[in-house]
Amino acid sequence: MRVASYNVHGFRGRDGRWNMERIAEVIRELDAHVVGLQEVVCKRDCPRTMQFGDPRSVLADLAGLTGHHAITGINMATGRSPCCNALLVKTLPRDVTALDISLHEREPREVVSAVLGTAANNVRVATVHVGLGFGERLGQIRHLVELVEQWGNERTVILGDFNEWNPLSRSAWRISRKLGAPPCGMTFPAHFPLLPLDRLGVTPDLRLWNAHAHRSRLAREASDHLPVVGDVMPAQEPGSDGAS
Repeated sequence: MRVASYNVHGFRGRDGRWNMERIAEVIRELDAHVVGLQEVVCKRDCPRTMQFGDPRSVLADLAGLTGHHAITGINMATGRSPCCNALLVKTLPRDVTALDISLHEREPREVVSAVLGTAANNVRVATVHVGLGFGERLGQIRHLVELVEQWGNERTVILGDFNEWNPLSRSAWRISRKLGAPPCGMTFPAHFPLLPLDRLGVTPDLRLWNAHAHRSRLAREASDHLPVVGDVMPAQEPGSDGAS
């Protein structure tokens, strides 16, 4: 299963223009089964010439352009925040959840997740956008680790913008060790990436292969972040003797 994470910056590119079709084309380049989105546009972020009655309609339009099903989060449903998260998935999901991980007096933040596959062979995918402040980031990552532990034996994939640029911080340690999300490459700023803010993570029962920042010409223009993409498979294929 190919997965990706993409902070779409409210659909505004390096040129300052709002352009959903450009973001959709980048997502099509990724050819991913699942895409975790951050900073999906809300009503107040749309151009004044466009009148969306519900911010979720923006995501529905994006899903139509990319051939995915769309899963909204709390903030998108309520319009609480421009930092809305969402999932785009190729197959119909089940057990969809949106959980608030906001800290008091900070920007609203959430984890949006869904289970894909059959009851006998499933995987949970979740997307997150962690805050900018050090303490905020540490608290939200701790909450995310607790959520993954609560999901128990479910194979889980985490897709997110972790806003962590210091590889020696406690937050970076938790992201890499507890969430299985080492850096995938430099993603910010998109036109000259210097910081590994965006990551993919998997629980130990899964393997992540070929994780990297997608650096196409269009991706460098469409948002202020590059997307990250990688392939996920079981840690041990059926019938394998465990040899590497």
